[in-house]
Amino acid sequence: MKRAAAVIAESIGFDIAEMSECRYKPTRYTAPAVYSIGDKYFAAHPTKPRHEVGEPWQRYADQFGARNTNTVVWVSNAGLSIPEEA
Repeated sequence: MKRAAAVIAESIGFDIAEMSECRYKPTRYTAPAVYSIGDKYFAAHPTKPRHEVGEPWQRYADQFGARNTNTVVWVSNAGLSIPEEA
């Protein structure tokens, strides 16, 4: 079975060698693993992640890496930033 990092990397066209640097709050106790790339968070799991990291989780449009792995790639936008007052 492919690891979540490989499934996500294949789906978004990202270098698998750099995925470990993108782990959000790196810990082996976070399931599913969440990866932060740009202004988006990604996870690969059969069901929608329960913990929120930004906007609500959505099924990622390109499921290329998830084919034949019995999982789904999920994406969450980082959310809106609040502008600072001048």
